[in-house]
Amino acid sequence: MIAVLAFSSARDQLVSADHRHPQEQVLKDAIDRMPSDRFGLIRRLLGAGGPSLGSDEQFDFELRLIETGITYLLEQTAPIA
Repeated sequence: MIAVLAFSSARDQLVSADHRHPQEQVLKDAIDRMPSDRFGLIRRLLGAGGPSLGSDEQFDFELRLIETGITYLLEQTAPIA
């Protein structure tokens, strides 16, 4: 999982020359063609300007998600003492 995260983070950093992933514009264009009362949450997320894909901040966040998930799984399967 960590290797895939590192690979995809590096790839996203390379394709995001303007600090936005190219797929964001494709999604925005598609949603802009829909009625304005649909996909409100996605519209807000696209306009939020959060950490860009491939950024160190995004990588750290995703790594913490993996760590939290692994910790949870280990706690669930730990033998009872």
